[in-house]
Amino acid sequence: MFLSLVLSGEADDTEDDSYIRRLSTSICQDLVYGLIKGKCLTPKHLGLGFAVHQATRSKRLVNLIHSAGHCASYYQLLRVDTALAQHTIEKYRINDNTIIPSNLTKNQFFQFAADNIDIIEETLDGTGTFHATQMVVHQRGISDKHHHDIPIAKDTSFKIPEEFNKIDPAPFHRGRTSPVLNKELNHEWFNPDVKQAELANIKDIIWILTKLHDPEHNVP
Repeated sequence: MFLSLVLSGEADDTEDDSYIRRLSTSICQDLVYGLIKGKCLTPKHLGLGFAVHQATRSKRLVNLIHSAGHCASYYQLLRVDTALAQHTIEKYRINDNTIIPSNLTKNQFFQFAADNIDIIEETLDGTGTFHATQMVVHQRGISDKHHHDIPIAKDTSFKIPEEFNKIDPAPFHRGRTSPVLNKELNHEWFNPDVKQAELANIKDIIWILTKLHDPEHNVP
């Protein structure tokens, strides 16, 4: 409230209230981050740090903004990334070796979208290429689960489980398998009806002859 009054100069809400609120929230987070000397990461300092690194991939730029007190350091971002990866691996093992986002809400509609990722796929011998599949899940609304309970990792070391690099054999049967039916099949349903076939053939011939003698195209 105090910062909003200082920034806007008015006690009442104005048309630019959303901008003032956003600016005052940003300054408040800078104050909190500075007072506790970066020991607790605010949403702004994490979000801005990840956004800058995602857009530029520059460690130097992230640390430069961090030195001005506006985002977390590059090392802090790596620790958070490591903690999220470790949390994902734990959930992977709990969910029967399946990665399920922990912030999905049960009994609520969601959609999946998948696409392949091919990098350096045109090489002389086919080595050194990268092929993977990326999948995202979208769910409307605000999730009832958050990651506040995930502790930040003490370091950036992380070991990928061996099962991640293994390819499970495809479950297939050699030769042709017979279909499994719940009820007995009535083969008479698939036998041709000779009379109906002859009648259909006669109708086709009549339509063709009528069409040939219809210069004004009245016959559909």
